[in-house]
Amino acid sequence: MELYLKRTPCGLSPEDNLGEEALSKFKLGDRIRCKISKQRNPEFHKKFFALLNVGYKYWSPGEISCKYGKPEKNFDQFRADCTILAGYYDVSIRLNGDTRVTPKSIAFGSMSQESFEQLYSAVIDVLLKDIFAGYTSEQVIELATQEILNFA
Repeated sequence: MELYLKRTPCGLSPEDNLGEEALSKFKLGDRIRCKISKQRNPEFHKKFFALLNVGYKYWSPGEISCKYGKPEKNFDQFRADCTILAGYYDVSIRLNGDTRVTPKSIAFGSMSQESFEQLYSAVIDVLLKDIFAGYTSEQVIELATQEILNFA
């Protein structure tokens, strides 16, 4: 069970109804073992996904076909690729000897706030360089760049 608590003058208190319900199952004086870590900023996490959505909206993969048919545009793959291009990835070797690049996890427990802020900044650079560099219309470039820079 994972709870989100906030520090108050009276001690730690649950941050939401789920936490209150979970703690109500313990009697006063019960001993509870906890692992404590500072939570990353959830609003900044939402802002990161809003940024990615802007990039995804403007991204056009073009007409592509492969032996499996016509691939579809996919937000999860877009997010993974932006994370990798931003330099946040792990490389592993597969059974056949090929290498596989996977994005680092951005889960709250996997990345500190500081690292997440650095990833955020790097993704802005990726979007400006790799998504909007292909546009030729000055109006579209200006609009898209302004939309992205609003996140900076």
